[in-house]
Amino acid sequence: MKKYCFYLGIYCGLFIFSCCGSEYSFDEFCADQVFTESRTIPIDFTYKVDRTSKFLEAHKLTADDIKRNLKAEGSNFKVKSLELTSAYISYLREADNSSPALFATIAIADNTLQLVPLLQKDQLLPLIDVPATLFTPEINISKQLNSKGVSELKKILHQQFDLINNDGVSFLLLAEPSPKGTRAHFQLNFKMYVAITYEICRYVPLGQGERICE
Repeated sequence: MKKYCFYLGIYCGLFIFSCCGSEYSFDEFCADQVFTESRTIPIDFTYKVDRTSKFLEAHKLTADDIKRNLKAEGSNFKVKSLELTSAYISYLREADNSSPALFATIAIADNTLQLVPLLQKDQLLPLIDVPATLFTPEINISKQLNSKGVSELKKILHQQFDLINNDGVSFLLLAEPSPKGTRAHFQLNFKMYVAITYEICRYVPLGQGERICE
């Protein structure tokens, strides 16, 4: 009899759990609750360039972007910590590219709207070392990164969660084809790996999460 009651309790618990959020939901037993989770994920974006003079391209990283990369299900997603582990760049040269090189700076706009270089200013990126339509091997830019830029980026990602959760962080590509007047036609891919801890709300039976969502 005790064993029967035990399995009946498990069955009822699973039934309530499966019904949370459905038309058969037992609302008195369910609530939006906080879950804290940690994962390491890649975050990448692509700058598509077709220019013959100086240019500026921007990409904004927000909490919604991170949530999509995580494929996290739930609401009220909030970043609690981010730790940069590595960063890479790679590029794809288009067939009509005529620029043998690009002088580029990758920078980040912090919450004071100041630009903090992540690459040394006017870093030379060759654009003719591979045939068109073929990717170069990913270039590890960790050694080429401006040390102050790395420090500032880690600080922004690690401390300024309100910026990421609300306005987002802007990554900027400032560059000029070399020699001047030639056509720079390519895609520059920037990828970084981050260890992330986040909170997310899910509608589940009471007691499953850490606390009720505010």
